[in-house]
Amino acid sequence: MKTLNLLLSLLLLGTSCYAQDPARTGTIKNAKTISLRIDGDCPMCETRIEQVVFVKNEAEVDWVVETHMARVTFDSTRTDLDAIMQRVAHAGYDNELYLAPKQAYDKLPGCCQYERTLQPPPAMDTPVDSVSIRSEDGNRPAQEPPSVFDKPDYKGIPEDKKP
Repeated sequence: MKTLNLLLSLLLLGTSCYAQDPARTGTIKNAKTISLRIDGDCPMCETRIEQVVFVKNEAEVDWVVETHMARVTFDSTRTDLDAIMQRVAHAGYDNELYLAPKQAYDKLPGCCQYERTLQPPPAMDTPVDSVSIRSEDGNRPAQEPPSVFDKPDYKGIPEDKKP
């Protein structure tokens, strides 16, 4: 009977220790979770993406093969989404923020080479200097609001108010 009690006590202790394992309890502090698209085609892509993103106590991802959607959870005081998505792109996977370099994409295994549908944003054709701002009605150029300094009776700071 004593042996049985000892065995049950050890089993209970082991179970409670297992439940407190940091890898199982989600120890990312200051967690921020964002969903976004990461391109890929197969379960190997899922493994590779999750390995690239995972940093213990800092970042993890759950990527779904069928939808190409990822839930990225990260500690906002230790890293940011930008840095994580750059790592994903350098591993060869296009995402909403960054496109993978051609060399990184070409290094992917054949089953992981997906159809690249994400495109870089179009370049601005019009230089900023030539853009004209229009008023709300669109008929006349917008004007800068008048300044107090433009008034004819403005005489500057009164002598008694100067520092």
